[in-house]
Amino acid sequence: FNIYRKEGGSTQAYSRIAELNRFARSYTYTAVSFGTSYIYYLKVASGSLERRPTEAISATPGKGFNWIVDETSYQIRKVSYDLSYTFIAIDTYPGMPTDMAISTDLQTGLILFNRHSRISEIDLSANLKTEYNQIQNPYAVAYDSVGTLFWIVDSSGYLYTIDTRSNTVRNVSASLSNPIAINIAPKNNLISVVDAGLKEIVQYNRSGNLVERITSINGKPLEGPYRYVVDEKHNRCWLIDGNSKIDYIYTKSLFDQEFFLADSSQNAGDIEVSKFSEQAWYVSFNRNESVVLQLSAEGTRQLELAYFYNPFDLQVNPYDGSLL
Repeated sequence: FNIYRKEGGSTQAYSRIAELNRFARSYTYTAVSFGTSYIYYLKVASGSLERRPTEAISATPGKGFNWIVDETSYQIRKVSYDLSYTFIAIDTYPGMPTDMAISTDLQTGLILFNRHSRISEIDLSANLKTEYNQIQNPYAVAYDSVGTLFWIVDSSGYLYTIDTRSNTVRNVSASLSNPIAINIAPKNNLISVVDAGLKEIVQYNRSGNLVERITSINGKPLEGPYRYVVDEKHNRCWLIDGNSKIDYIYTKSLFDQEFFLADSSQNAGDIEVSKFSEQAWYVSFNRNESVVLQLSAEGTRQLELAYFYNPFDLQVNPYDGSLL
């Protein structure tokens, strides 16, 4: 079987991209560009002789991939941008995956295994490249696209970077208490760590120097910071802070000094910001029914999605702005 291809709308002739023997049942061709249409057909061949081509079909690869970390199933999955197709499923048992970050620039990704004191590096075809065992309790990871480094918080009180090009692990800070989340704003050279033990947002530049400690909201000490997100496109940040009774969602412009209260919830969870608008999404847990809420920058509830049981992690799809 010979496979031929050309780009849609092109006046160029078809080119042969594969020659398969008669036992072949499938073939994968990865030299494609997302958003580009391609036209394919097959020919049955015997030596140098070929039969007439099959009917041509057109395919347009999607805009990109999303990766899912599934702790319950001990699995990492690479899925299409609209979640309609699973390209790769990696079984990680007995290691329970905790978090993951991907770099399309470096064509690599890091998977954290908190309970096993291990970090696995894979390529974007999910092949294992190397493992790091120097970090005792890797809890959350984020990638800095400008510094081309992965930043990892260790829940026992440390902040690390990993340079996957040289397999170098660097201890940036040992003065944290219980860091639980990390956010990177590459344009602003800002790495923000939420420290639940210190009850602070500790901010560094990519050189590892301490920039600022956010210890209070408008003069009121933080009680239980949980999430901090910087929206660089709209120069805004969002913060979840609260106690055992109620959680507060704050926001402010990066150019302002004071936060304002955008919303509150009995038990707030993750929060994420859309790159397509100045809106934020966050989880509100309820014993009977959890909801996901959309807030405007002014704190107006614009949308409420109900019938969730235990929503844990939110992401705004970078390809089309949909909520994952």
